[in-house]
Amino acid sequence: MVQSNSGIHIMSHSHWNYLQLKSLLDKAIDALTDRDEKAAARKAELEEKLADEAAAKAAIIKHVWTNQDTYAELAYKHCGSMKEAYWRLIYEHNKHIIGDHPNHIKTGTEIEIPPLPDELKNK
Repeated sequence: MVQSNSGIHIMSHSHWNYLQLKSLLDKAIDALTDRDEKAAARKAELEEKLADEAAAKAAIIKHVWTNQDTYAELAYKHCGSMKEAYWRLIYEHNKHIIGDHPNHIKTGTEIEIPPLPDELKNK
């Protein structure tokens, strides 16, 4: 700032540029900080999702279908019940491998026994 003869403070051109530049830099720093915080939150969210998916995959049991197997017996062995909701869970989980009818499964087919969903636990 420069003081004029009248006692009024006049801002020099270089000081004005400095203030504008400082304001721009402060805004850029704020934007980068906000971006970094959002990125860190997104990273934590994705890491949690990956951990959940890994746990779910670890809970899946592989089974090779034999000519003695039935969905009801597998449901009883792995889910604790022979009721349709339980054996159908196994079939629906493997429908993309088996086909449109549960009886289309062939001996030697590897299927997965999925973890019980919450709505079937303690039924």
